Amino acid sequence: MRAISTDKVNSISSLLRSKKSNSKIAKQVGVSRTTVQKYRSSLKMSGNVDEGGRPSLISQRMVSYIRRLVTLGRKNNAVKIQKAVKEEFGMSVSDSTVRRVFKKAGYIAFVKPQKPLLQTQNIIKRLQWAKSH
Repeated sequence: MRAISTDKVNSISSLLRSKKSNSKIAKQVGVSRTTVQKYRSSLKMSGNVDEGGRPSLISQRMVSYIRRLVTLGRKNNAVKIQKAVKEEFGMSVSDSTVRRVFKKAGYIAFVKPQKPLLQTQNIIKRLQWAKSH
């Protein structure tokens, strides 16, 4: 590995302090992005790192609406909620987007266990027991 001059190191550190990106600094100084990243980490500077990726299609208001539908028990699956969002906001979102909102909200899918229904004779026995106690 070749050592770079102190002038380049000083210019890298000053450009890092001015919050420029690694690629812009590398082009301006004439070094690789890896070298700039090495000096950024050695100077313990956090970069102006963007989240990256495509921006989310749904707003925070839509997320709140979806959570409310699930919490109040009005809709119980992603496809029904997808249709409700389309009716409410006029915006088409996929069911996988709705599932992603579920996951971020901490909801998990499960089949509700069926409780056995009480027979009439058991209802009568319970009522008699409750009256006697």
